[in-house]
Amino acid sequence: MVVEDEIIVAVNLGQKLKKLGYELVGITSSGEEAIQKA
Repeated sequence: MVVEDEIIVAVNLGQKLKKLGYELVGITSSGEEAIQKA
């Protein structure tokens, strides 16, 4: 999961992680939202 408040940065990080072989389970802009999704 990528937690980042700048959507462009979050999407870029997600793409890089996928290229490295990681599974992206979500993108969120806050820690609280990440905890709720986890």
